Amino acid sequence: MLNATGRFDAALVSYQRALELKETPEFKSNFVRCLQSAEFTEVDAGVRRMVIRAVSEPWTRPADLAAACIRLIAGDGKIRECIERSSSAWPTRLTWQELFGPAGFSVLSNDPLLRALLESAQVCDLAMERLLTMVRHAVLDAATDGAGCDEVDGSALTFCCAAARQCFNNDFVFSCTDAELDRVTLLREKFVAQLRIGNAVPALWIAAVAAYFPLLSLPGAEALLDRSWPESVTALLEQLSIRAPIEPAIRGVLVPIQRGRFRNLEQVAL
Repeated sequence: MLNATGRFDAALVSYQRALELKETPEFKSNFVRCLQSAEFTEVDAGVRRMVIRAVSEPWTRPADLAAACIRLIAGDGKIRECIERSSSAWPTRLTWQELFGPAGFSVLSNDPLLRALLESAQVCDLAMERLLTMVRHAVLDAATDGAGCDEVDGSALTFCCAAARQCFNNDFVFSCTDAELDRVTLLREKFVAQLRIGNAVPALWIAAVAAYFPLLSLPGAEALLDRSWPESVTALLEQLSIRAPIEPAIRGVLVPIQRGRFRNLEQVAL
């Protein structure tokens, strides 16, 4: 009745409560249908938890839920401020402190719905894309200069890995300045050098490099499998197909590189 009369927010709550009592395909389908049209004037924690499940499990194609998830995420005041700061400054890249403000990286890293969206579907929203482009730049800052690096552990590292998985999902489409590409190329060289001699590699380096380049393009990438990593890093390596045979996977494959050209992965490898 509620969704038939266009009261999608109220219907969403109704189906969320129904699902808590008994999960059925019909309830899930109706929840998804209401979610796609909801305005999210008021959202309680129970609805949010159910949305995360709908995206992660998933209950339908995650891409079909992306727009609704972005509306819900942007309803958070602190995240909306980050979105507005990145949009106002565009195309200038903001520093870690300028982008996240006094609350720091936890503004984004503590949002499980945002992480689930990044891991599961392509984000096709201009304002959110600009924010994520600057997030990638900020993670590179943390990995290369230590700016904000003390914040990148636990849930923050999980979010950095989710951001890298988003870049893989969207074929590394986010824009990149020449200076930014030069910096991440140097980091990639350091990364490969450390792998070659068997030294430890910071988990943040993996997330930062994987946000710009396919990890399969790194010589010796298979050595990453022989080491112990946090769960979020392991999931990142799994999604980026590190466990696939290295040579057959890279031969003849084309990937987009940040200056807008396509190169063979054999040319990308150092």
